[in-house]
Order: sequence, then structure tokens, then C-alpha cells
Amino acid sequence: MTDEAIDALVSVYMRTPNVEVERLLYDSNAKARARFLQEWPGFTSKDLADAAGHGSKNRSMTASRWKSKGKVFSIKHGGVEYFPAFQFEDGQPIETIGKALASLGEKKSGWQLAFWFTSPNGWLDGKRPVDVIKDSNAVVQAAAREAEDIIG
Repeated sequence: MTDEAIDALVSVYMRTPNVEVERLLYDSNAKARARFLQEWPGFTSKDLADAAGHGSKNRSMTASRWKSKGKVFSIKHGGVEYFPAFQFEDGQPIETIGKALASLGEKKSGWQLAFWFTSPNGWLDGKRPVDVIKDSNAVVQAAAREAEDIIG
């Protein structure tokens, strides 16, 4: 038997366990998202325009502009785009977020970013980036480390 034939058989045998593993991963991710939405408030585009004091007719322009400039990120749930509130202070984006997104934004989805900012981080001695957001240098360095390519 050739290696290709054996690989094909392994793929057939592994389908059922892979489906189960995939289901468990989806279930775990869905639960993590639900916990996030319960714990961390978020703004809609309209909420952000109101908080920033912007009175444009296009209520999504402020959030869209900030997101396109890499100052903030969003997550989607139920067809609605939310901007986690920890990214803002006095209705404006926190500068540290944008600096961290410069490293992470291209490599992570909105949900991955949300989990990164709110999870314990080894580069921050186990603290969550959101808890030390005022220490811009530490958070930005942790983001840069996270964004490094894994070699091996």
C-alpha cells in the first residue's frame, strides 16, 4: 500500500471523531461568545455617534471611520455589529487599542481580538490587556509578541 492510500483510509476513519471535535469546538466558542456578551457591554454604531457627540445623519459614519483607521474593532452578533465598550473613554477610542490593533488587526478576527483583550496574557504576567490598558507600552508589546510568526 502506498502512503497516499493509507492517508486516504486514515481520513475515512477519522471523519467521525473530527466531526465530534468540530462540534465541541463550535459549542465551546459559542459559549465563550455568550459569556463575553454578558460580561462586556458594547456600543452599536448609533451608540458611538451619540457618545462621541457626533450629530451626522449617517449614524454609522463615526464607528465606520474609526474602524477603517484601525482605532477600534467590532464583533458581530445576531446580525448587529458591536464595538466592545472597553475600547473607549469619554466617547473616544483609547489610543492603546489602536496601537495594539496595528500588530493584531490583520491577524485576528473581531471575536479573536475581543478574547485576546479580555483573557489572561502571559506577556502581561497573567493580567488581561483590558485591565492594564493604561500601560500602553506593555499592552502594545504583548500584542507585538502575539503577532509574531511561530517558527518550528
